[in-house]
Amino acid sequence: MPTYSPNRQHPDLIAFGDAVRRLRTERGLTQEALAFAAELDKGYLGRVERGDSVAALLVITRIARALEVTVEQLMGVAKL
Repeated sequence: MPTYSPNRQHPDLIAFGDAVRRLRTERGLTQEALAFAAELDKGYLGRVERGDSVAALLVITRIARALEVTVEQLMGVAKL
């Protein structure tokens, strides 16, 4: 298993963030609107979308619900 330095983003985090951004923009939502709907801080959502933050299961569930998809669908878009 490859190791990652603290200054390098893990590919799974990048893929998840890209999936969130893609679904958000497909739905015409701003980061602010999605963050509000998911009860998250806008800055935190931005870090998740950039792959700079690890999203806990509760956060993933909130994002999926706000995007009106299942967690499984969200992970499928991310190909995780």
